[in-house]
Amino acid sequence: MVHKQIVDENFVEVRIGNRTIKALVDSGSSASIISADLLKQLQLQGQQLKSNQSTVLFSASNNMLRVIGTAEICLSISGQTHCLFISHEFKVVQNVSHNIILGMDFFAAK
Repeated sequence: MVHKQIVDENFVEVRIGNRTIKALVDSGSSASIISADLLKQLQLQGQQLKSNQSTVLFSASNNMLRVIGTAEICLSISGQTHCLFISHEFKVVQNVSHNIILGMDFFAAK
């Protein structure tokens, strides 16, 4: 597996509950992802996949990522003068390289 170093400019700090986490902003990802480990650490509950939801995603390096569920996560992103609160459905994935990935679905959400 080839790992490319990602610079800090590709990350944004998000707050979930009382924890601040660096989230990878990934315009090449169609889906937003949270790691199963982080979901457990945050003591949040996920939901089972619905029959019409995909159980597999593929990484940029074409590795298969198994989706084990979804989780509706409320997070905040703070700027210099404002704070944005967002609720978004994330795919829950095991063995992912970053704890949170904000994909294009996050930025297209209405």
